[in-house]
Order: sequence, then structure tokens, then C-alpha cells
Amino acid sequence: MSDSKIYLCSVGSNDEINALQQVAVDNFAAAAVQIVTIKSDTAVSTPIFDVATLEIGGLTYPDPNLIAKAFAKYFIDQPQVTILFSADRYNDSIAARVGAALGVNTITDVEQLTNEANGITVLKKAYSGALKQKVTLPSAQTTVLTINGGSTDVPSGDSTGVVTKVMVDVVPQLPAQATYKVLENDGEANLADAERVVAGGRGLKDAENFKSLYQLATQLDAAVGASRPAVDADWVGTAAMIGQSGKSIAPQVYFAFGISGTIQHITGIEQAKYIIAVNNDAAAPIFKMADYGIVGDAKTVIQELIEKTAK
Repeated sequence: MSDSKIYLCSVGSNDEINALQQVAVDNFAAAAVQIVTIKSDTAVSTPIFDVATLEIGGLTYPDPNLIAKAFAKYFIDQPQVTILFSADRYNDSIAARVGAALGVNTITDVEQLTNEANGITVLKKAYSGALKQKVTLPSAQTTVLTINGGSTDVPSGDSTGVVTKVMVDVVPQLPAQATYKVLENDGEANLADAERVVAGGRGLKDAENFKSLYQLATQLDAAVGASRPAVDADWVGTAAMIGQSGKSIAPQVYFAFGISGTIQHITGIEQAKYIIAVNNDAAAPIFKMADYGIVGDAKTVIQELIEKTAK
């Protein structure tokens, strides 16, 4: 078993902390484990490990550069540690900065983690999800990991962790002028949790045609997603992007309108229960994994579905 101390790092919700605690319970039962969070101590409602809450002076918004500096400063004098974050695009960006600041290995989007006698073995996707890559990390080194999955339920064990505050002095290095866009919840269905998703791609041709997806989504009580070409064309925001560079989703039903189905997109929808594809190219790769396929114009099919599902 690895002798490395395990640190569970979070800048998010208590659910994220619970998921990391469950990973620790399942894989590091005999190891020394500690939670390190940027949130206030009230966010860690059920700690079964001790908690260090990093207090960063002047932190007025979740700046990943400043937060990563705080984590790196906390860990700079800690030898042979394993640093775990939950995997998402924001945490991956922080983990990469922490790893770079410490000069250590960083592996993101780990799917499976095994604690073995010679170190920690991780399994992750490689070549856009076409293969799985196994990496064994020696215990005598510091490593930063982000891991997918983990139950968000309160892990088994006594909630006896002690919460302490740690002041971390870091200096922000911002440009002379900067503009920050605040993203607000607009009331649409959450893409990650939706049971039904309707998504559009390059085959919808333009932004006006893409707008019809929102009407269909309303009638189907679905969330709206997109392939990367639709996002790059500025028909929809990056929050809707599905695939290797966006979100991985697992809806009951996934509608793909005008999406060719490159491997980068497929990696984000492979957990969908049913895939319904509409594309005017009968040879489009999306049809190889679709449960139902329609060879035809995506815009026309969307309009027909809007008419048939109208209340």
C-alpha cells in the first residue's frame, strides 16, 4: 500500500466532498487522509476526516489562478502526497495549475483508482476514449489527480473530523483591466442531470435553425446540447457542449440532430440509454451507435417533431 498521505481537495459543494471521502474510504482505508477546501467550514457538513479550510485574503470570485496558488502554497512543503480533486473542467484546470506549480505529475479524468503495494494505479480514457490507459504511480512522489464518479451520499463512518482554518497569503496577478462574465441560471433543464437531451450540430446550418431545438426541448421537457462545431459557430454557449471538450452525459434518451458523430463527441454520450440520430448522410458515424436512425434533413425532422409534440 502507498505510504503517501491523501488530501481531498474541493472548491465546490458538500456533495463533491462526500464523493471524495467515499473514494478515500473505498481505496485508502489505512492511509492518513485530510480534506482541504476553499469553502467555509459550514460547507463540510459531514466530515469523517480532518478539514483544513484555506482562507484567502482578497478572494472575491472563484479565480482558478488564485485558488491554485493557495493549494500549491499549502502543499509546497508536504513530501510524497497524493492530491485528489473531483473531475470536471473547472477542477481539472485548478489541478493542472497546482501540479505545474509543484512540478509534479498531474493526471485528470481518472475513471478507476486502485491502491496497491507498489503505488497507486489509475485507469483513464486514452485516444479520445478509444482505449483505456493504465498508469502506476510510485508511492514515493507527489501526484495530483482528478477522479470521476463517487457516491455523493454521506460516506459511512463517524462525522468526527475537526475543522481548522488556515490563512494563505497569495498575491493575485491580474491584468490592469479585466472583464468577467457572470453566468446565471436561466431556468433551463440541467444538461448533466436531464433524462432527455436534444442536441444539434453542424447539420443545422445556422443559429436560426438551432433555435428550433429550444422549442422542441420545451415540449419534450428536455435539455439542449450541442456538438463542438455548433459551439464554435457561436450558435450556443460552451455550457451546452457535449463530448471530449465538454460534458459527458447519461440521459435516458439522446436526440442527435445534424451531428456526424466523431469520436470526440461520442465519448460524451456513450452512457446514454437510447440514442436517436437524424442526419442526411447515411454513412455518418453517429448511426453506428444509434438505437434509432433517420436519414433525412435535421431541420425538417425537428419541425415535424415540434408539430407532433405540441400541446
